[in-house]
Amino acid sequence: MTTAEQPPQKRTPRPAAEPARASLLDAESRGGPTAIKGLDFQRRYALILLLESLTDPDWRAVLVEGAEDVETRFERQGQVERRAIQLKNYRVTAAMAREIVSRLAMLDADSPGTWRAFVIACTGLDDTLRGIHNSLERYRPAGRFYKADDGILAETRTVLERQLVAAKLPVEFVLERVSFEPELQPYNQEAWVRARSLALLQESKLSLSHAAADEIYLRLKDLVSESTARSIERRQVEEIIAAVRVERGEAGGRAAPLPLPPIGELPEPGTLPAGSRLPFPRNAVFTGRRDDLLALAERLLYSKGPAPVVACGIDGVGKTQLAVELCYRYGRCLSAVHWLDARTDPTPDIAACGQELGIQPWPDGQPDQVAATLRGLGGRSVAAGGVGQPGGPGAAAGVAAAAGWGADADHRPAGGVARGPGRDGPPGGAAAARGEPGAAARAGPAAAGRARCGAGPAGGEAGGPAAGARPGRPLPGR
Repeated sequence: MTTAEQPPQKRTPRPAAEPARASLLDAESRGGPTAIKGLDFQRRYALILLLESLTDPDWRAVLVEGAEDVETRFERQGQVERRAIQLKNYRVTAAMAREIVSRLAMLDADSPGTWRAFVIACTGLDDTLRGIHNSLERYRPAGRFYKADDGILAETRTVLERQLVAAKLPVEFVLERVSFEPELQPYNQEAWVRARSLALLQESKLSLSHAAADEIYLRLKDLVSESTARSIERRQVEEIIAAVRVERGEAGGRAAPLPLPPIGELPEPGTLPAGSRLPFPRNAVFTGRRDDLLALAERLLYSKGPAPVVACGIDGVGKTQLAVELCYRYGRCLSAVHWLDARTDPTPDIAACGQELGIQPWPDGQPDQVAATLRGLGGRSVAAGGVGQPGGPGAAAGVAAAAGWGADADHRPAGGVARGPGRDGPPGGAAAARGEPGAAARAGPAAAGRARCGAGPAGGEAGGPAAGARPGRPLPGR
């Protein structure tokens, strides 16, 4: 049999290739031909995302070049939530979106329960995707206002489903899990990214100088550049911010306190330092009482050791106004000024002070919040005094301070505060207390009590001032 007459050989059919599964090592995860150029775009996006995410207490980490271009992780009510972001430094069309969404759906199927949402972030969308994006932006927020079976919401969903079918996109997956973030052209401009980063830092509660914000931006930029395929944790970002604050004398996000004036010199009124919590504006017509203010300041701020001070007197004599004026006169020489109402358990007020200071990390439970606040204040600090029995004979709003409202303090309710005339304290007085619950470490007769009346009523409005830590020692914070 000649070669030409030989029967054709049967070819064994090749097995059908299995669909590729999502992996940190596949080509899509590691980037394509434009990976190096695209990485700069990703890093700039990740840097802005870091700074924007800091305002969310549930945010925990960002990952560049993981399973997707950028991933972010949150912990909400004990549950971990992850968001995968597909970045495209170009205009995305409906055909491209079909491929991207197909990959995202495969990623979701391969790791069920891992991803809360998926984002397609790009520099632009074609007309089809623009229409879908606009519809999603109107439909999703409306779901929190209308009932699910409301006619207007149901009709909106019907229209949106038609748009998705026409674009050949999976309806349920996109409706429930996918969003678009277009208009990212500015991320290609280093100058814009820097300006946006500085704006985010300076618009926050950090109260940073421009120089400190610029230094933080540069260090975060380096951190993102060095962290490809490695998680950037919230802790790392906060440590960079804290380090720059200390280096530049802005620890706690506040400018360093001014030095105290010489004893006997009364400073002019001024603004309170950042992080303060005082529910009263300064009385613009406050007049006189110079000696009282100097006496309170000398005992509270110039003393080397514990210095409880009380201002006592009948309702309306001007105790609260005296305390408020003291805060606005000397606040610039302290890290912060806080006000506690000692007529009740001060626990909520102390926790609120910690929130205002921006102490991080911030615990969930109130007892832990109080402990974090006391640790954050540190050093010698002053705490609010108490009040007498409101409306009773000799009731008084005390202006007081006690050493130890800091890391070494024994926090307790106001049970140790002297109440009313003839009860463990000076007549009509109020005293600050520390130590064992119910124990009263009282000052003697008030340094500023029974004084001349300042402008405006004052009786019984609040407890007293709690000024921040020792002058010249900034507070830690966010």
